[in-house]
Amino acid sequence: MKILVVPKVYYKFRNQVEYSFEKKIIIFFQKVFPKANIEVAISKSCKKKPNLIILSGGNNIILFSKKREDILRNKIDNFFFKYSLNKKIPIFGICHGAQFIAKKFGCKFRKNKHHVKNHYINIVDNKSLVRKQFINSYHNITIMKNSKKIKVFALAEDNSIEAFYHKKLIIGGIIWHPERFKKFRKEDIKIIKNFYAAGNFSFGNRKQT
Repeated sequence: MKILVVPKVYYKFRNQVEYSFEKKIIIFFQKVFPKANIEVAISKSCKKKPNLIILSGGNNIILFSKKREDILRNKIDNFFFKYSLNKKIPIFGICHGAQFIAKKFGCKFRKNKHHVKNHYINIVDNKSLVRKQFINSYHNITIMKNSKKIKVFALAEDNSIEAFYHKKLIIGGIIWHPERFKKFRKEDIKIIKNFYAAGNFSFGNRKQT
């Protein structure tokens, strides 16, 4: 199994582009998929077709930022998003990656400084509460309006969307960072394993197509 992680990009100096990713995101996905070969995408190309693409955190969606690094990140995310659709590769977003995917399917956003802190979310199934879960939170942009194309399975207390999957495609995302917990949590590992293996999240009813 090959997993491709799309990293954050930024300009450290005037014309020097740098790619950045957290070491723990590699360690986390090694925990989820112990036998996986995990690579970081450092260009808009794929020598070998991956089995799973991860759009990592970092950067801002261009709806709220026109910085050079955010525009470049958007181009790279766009490339791998289209690549995943064309090659029918599952794609999963974390924080920024989830926001990018949600924007692709017509969700609405707003700035919200109150989400730059840890808080509880409601895990739901068909609008019924399954349980509460404590998550970390490092974003100040929230997904406030759903799209008909995705199914939400986690909401914050202000009803902003914290986790979702596409109703037909193997595409999904979570707004928190599972790799940043001191000890990786079974709930987060289960969400991603179920997403990849069965085409669903354990709290939803969608089957793989």
